[in-house]
Amino acid sequence: MPNFRKKKLKLPKTLGEYLKKNREDNGVSLELAERELKVKQSHLIALEEGRYDDLPVDVYSRGILKSYAAFLGLNYEKDILPRFQKEKGIHVNVHGPVKEKPDVMAKLKNPRFVITSKTIIVTVIVSIILGLGFYLWYQFSTFASAPELTVSQPEEGLELSTGIVTVVGSTTPGVDLLINGQKIALAENGSFKNRLSLQNGINLIEIIARNKVGKETIIRRNIMVELPVVAKGEDKKSESDKKTEEVEIEITIQNAATWLSIEEDGKSVYEGTMLPGSSQTFNATKSISITSGKGSNTLIKVNGEDWGLLQDTGGVVRDLVITKEMAESGTVR
Repeated sequence: MPNFRKKKLKLPKTLGEYLKKNREDNGVSLELAERELKVKQSHLIALEEGRYDDLPVDVYSRGILKSYAAFLGLNYEKDILPRFQKEKGIHVNVHGPVKEKPDVMAKLKNPRFVITSKTIIVTVIVSIILGLGFYLWYQFSTFASAPELTVSQPEEGLELSTGIVTVVGSTTPGVDLLINGQKIALAENGSFKNRLSLQNGINLIEIIARNKVGKETIIRRNIMVELPVVAKGEDKKSESDKKTEEVEIEITIQNAATWLSIEEDGKSVYEGTMLPGSSQTFNATKSISITSGKGSNTLIKVNGEDWGLLQDTGGVVRDLVITKEMAESGTVR
């Protein structure tokens, strides 16, 4: 007789269990979800417990489910809706459609309800109006709420021995993202990644996500930078060596965060945001190209000589090239 081994099968979570686990993992109470979504708590509980008989008509149930999925950060079209349709179909096949309790007196007093083409048309029109109204309400409530914002890097209280840090996170697509007042480009999915140049000491990084109606979400990070002390004469070549061997440019940012792009001998070496008071030094054999989002906020020294601001008035300076020959003669033009 063959020996059979017992194997315990792990059944997949139902849609309701999946929703409940995601809500609890995010630390969201039913009271908070009800308040934010403007949906009765009883409907959310019915979804989480798989009590399809207690849900409203299908157009409302799907609207509630779509709002709930978006609130929990889940993919409605790909993950949630197919499971809802499958589980509800199984429920109807097993238990049958919900039947209303018969009203004997109503049957005696009223004639049997007859479905006509007019009744169907009116029902379809009412359903479309209700569905459109719910969709508009959902869009407005989403638009009027503060955007989502998460920052995975850097951590609060991070201590660094270098002046460069990368800010990584995500927000609601389509909003304005600012890091210390400097607007940062977003990817299509709302993610962002931006290098920051920090100054020695405590640096406050402020990340703001702001939608079109001015609603904003703010996250702040305090970063401690302790740059290594370099003995005098060890970090710099003599002026004559600089002029004969290379072009060296020290960039310092004055009053506001400024976006910069730097190329050394045609090769991109830096693209990111420098915070007020921060400095960086770049070296090249032939030339250095500078693009600054705020030319009137960007100070430069070339081979140790103070050349002042990139330009006196505000605005962008694009692809300003400083060659070794220009550094030796002491002129930008």
